[in-house]
Amino acid sequence: MRTSSTGSRPKCFSSAGGQSGWAVAEVQRCPAVARALGAASFDPEVVERGERPGDGALYGWVTPIEVLAHKPVAEAPHVRDLDIEPSTLGRKRRIHISAEQFDTARRVLRRV
Repeated sequence: MRTSSTGSRPKCFSSAGGQSGWAVAEVQRCPAVARALGAASFDPEVVERGERPGDGALYGWVTPIEVLAHKPVAEAPHVRDLDIEPSTLGRKRRIHISAEQFDTARRVLRRV
């Protein structure tokens, strides 16, 4: 997942079964949902070769994923539409959501 246009890191939320989504806290939108394909590993070299050289030491944890649905941030659903309280995005780096909330996010992101 790339950083937002403001340069900040997305917040991660997860549900049971290794499914995750991202919300950009500044605009409170969820542009993607994904499924983890494997365990996270510390591999700063992968980050260094990516779009953010220099961030490997700080953000070196990587997880292989399959993106299930996505939209540009400007078109992404607001977190309130997913029954996620926006204030939770500012408090924690990671929040947990229900399987129903995850399914709602996937369904909304797949709409054309």
